Amino acid sequence: MNMLYKTNKSYDERRKILRQTVLLKGCISVSNFNFDAVVYGLSLYGAKIKLELPINVGTLLKIRIKDKPYIPARIAWTKDGFLGLEFRRSPEHIKSILGNLGEKLDLA
Repeated sequence: MNMLYKTNKSYDERRKILRQTVLLKGCISVSNFNFDAVVYGLSLYGAKIKLELPINVGTLLKIRIKDKPYIPARIAWTKDGFLGLEFRRSPEHIKSILGNLGEKLDLA
């Protein structure tokens, strides 16, 4: 499934409702370069990560959370060393990628 997931809810509406506070090891892949990151918030729509790297809003990348497969994402916002990522797959696909971790996240 290579289609960008679209929803009627804005990114801010989804984030406020669905993000779970977590503290997980992550890895970001941008243009074949990998960077360690920490995931602080997670939903089936995206993630909040800490990454001390100057990256622009709109940049496409991949994120691996814990030992799970990489998930395509786009940077939706940046602030004070934090990045907001918007996943580029459907919530159902993200849930399957994250396995047990995804089962704890709500589709609402």
